[in-house]
Amino acid sequence: GYTGNIWGQGALVLVDGVPRSASNVRASEVESVSVLKDAAAVVLYGSRAAKGVILITTKRGKNEPMSINVRANAGVNVPKSYPKYLDADCYMTLYNEACRNDGLAERYDASTIYHTAMGTNPYRYPNIDFYSSEYLKKVYYNADVTGEVSGGNERTHYYLNFGMNYNNDLLKWGEAKNNYDMSFNVRGNVDMKLTSWLKATTNAAVIYTNQYDGRGDFWGQAATLRPNWFSPYLPVDMIDPNNSILQEMVNANRHLIDGKYMLGGTSTDLTNTFADAQVAGYIKDRNRSFLFDVTAEADLGMLVKGLSFKTAFSIDYTDFYSEAYKLNYAVYQPTWSNMNGKDMIIGLTKYGVDDQSTNEFVGSSSYTQTMMFNAQFDYHRTFANHHNVQAAFLGWGFQQQNSADGDHDGSDYHRLSNVNLGIQAAYNYKHRYYFDFSGAVVHSAKLPEGNRN
Repeated sequence: GYTGNIWGQGALVLVDGVPRSASNVRASEVESVSVLKDAAAVVLYGSRAAKGVILITTKRGKNEPMSINVRANAGVNVPKSYPKYLDADCYMTLYNEACRNDGLAERYDASTIYHTAMGTNPYRYPNIDFYSSEYLKKVYYNADVTGEVSGGNERTHYYLNFGMNYNNDLLKWGEAKNNYDMSFNVRGNVDMKLTSWLKATTNAAVIYTNQYDGRGDFWGQAATLRPNWFSPYLPVDMIDPNNSILQEMVNANRHLIDGKYMLGGTSTDLTNTFADAQVAGYIKDRNRSFLFDVTAEADLGMLVKGLSFKTAFSIDYTDFYSEAYKLNYAVYQPTWSNMNGKDMIIGLTKYGVDDQSTNEFVGSSSYTQTMMFNAQFDYHRTFANHHNVQAAFLGWGFQQQNSADGDHDGSDYHRLSNVNLGIQAAYNYKHRYYFDFSGAVVHSAKLPEGNRN
């Protein structure tokens, strides 16, 4: 049920005790999710825990024979319905009515509305339907597979999770027809009993994510573009063949669609989502994450009864980059006329510049590296059956280095650091009367020198 915040606040997220993104954990890997929201959380995890802590624990192996579970799902997704927008002739009719109500002259003449309603020439009298089968598939597909292997004996427990997700897109226009998301992950958790008093655990995960997106904001324009505003395509065979200037513009055009259409637009619509999908290019996002942590736990009861020690170290590295292909293109606003009973384009106004390139480029790149270390003494003891004492002393900190878009070494950015020393002490009598104490020493480089603790 965790959706990214606690009551609207961005909490500190810890996965197996390490500051990590919840998106790095698949639901099938999760054993439990806990919320810390009181002052004790700040004592344990420092000032960055002031808005709460989300503790996500992944699954572990058990003392049982090997168990293998594999689950595969495949889905066919069919939209039940799409938004119903006014078609172009109804839109123009109601727009004229609004003009009359405001005492303004009507914008659209009766002839334009009539030819639009009759579908006489969809290029001169456009009536764009974003939800037609010309642009959208009837279905799109998704599939995922998850495998889990677990087991163990008295000395070692192990858990392995591996899986893949894939889905494509409803769009079938231009580069958008190749849209997809795919991810692959492997996680392994191992618990070892080294001696009667010493235990160790190690966790590692690798996550690969690939995504392909054709350029353009199809769904955004589907919700906002007026259906009669302009035609995204202008047929070459409707351009005046006797106008040498227009024919030169056709011959010089580098982005004729199927050799038949020029790209339509206006002075305020220098791009259109259909042209974006056809000629503007694509973006291929690549995300790679490696997560590793190791923990040692010692029972020090042979020294002091009830005393134990735990320490952990982790290093995570996430790298993101995109391979992109982008072209600028010109759009054309037509001037129409009827010549000998036939619609013909007798003028074109060009906006923008046509580019031509076949080279991919690295669109953006960034990385995040996180290192964490903690050490903790715990004491649990009961005296005379009624006096229960519990105490913890811990040191905990992490450092995170980020690069911004295009920065490959991160040298220009201050590392994010959090260091914390905390102590907790608790006493209760017969589990009826309680006394608790918590304290912390927090260091912050954001405070002035000499007063940073």
